[in-house]
Amino acid sequence: MNQRRCEECNSPLKGRSDKRFCGDYCRNTYHNRKHQKRNRVRYATHQKLQRNRQILKEILGSKARRVIGREQLIQLGFDFGFLTEILRLTRGQNYYYIYDVGYRLLEANRLLIVHKDKRPLAISS
Repeated sequence: MNQRRCEECNSPLKGRSDKRFCGDYCRNTYHNRKHQKRNRVRYATHQKLQRNRQILKEILGSKARRVIGREQLIQLGFDFGFLTEILRLTRGQNYYYIYDVGYRLLEANRLLIVHKDKRPLAISS
């Protein structure tokens, strides 16, 4: 009789006929290896979002709003390509958020940094 084997460590399997792994360790190891590339991309994206949020939070400190130059933000390592939400207002203004902090573009390459809980009212859909 051909005995079923764990897809990760090749040890004999006991129990259910549709069982693929001998335990949680082998199941997790198998799936982590299988999705390694996708997980690397997710991790890198999450790191950039965290960095952007940290920069904005440090700029704000305990203030509700603050104006800063776009170039200053770039020098601090802010990456404008990573955000979690865009809030579009009726006046044509957009707020760009990274979780709970965000910014709005002002004139002369300046940005208004804000906390999300202090944001203006959004357009109702």
